Amino acid sequence: MSLTLALDFGSTKLAAAIAHAGSQEWLGYERRLSPGNADASTDLEIMRSLLPEINFEVVPAGLGDDAPLWGQ
Repeated sequence: MSLTLALDFGSTKLAAAIAHAGSQEWLGYERRLSPGNADASTDLEIMRSLLPEINFEVVPAGLGDDAPLWGQ
């Protein structure tokens, strides 16, 4: 079953959510306020910290092989 990962890099908040493809319900959703003095690196670290909280796991894979770059 395919999953959809949604990432919202807003100016005041960062949010991450996961859902089954075509579904209208989130399987997981988390958000954090974006610090006023945050740069892109800070926003990326905050976003990365949200992924385990929505039960999204990044699966490492080598480029050039048939393995997916993203897990569920």
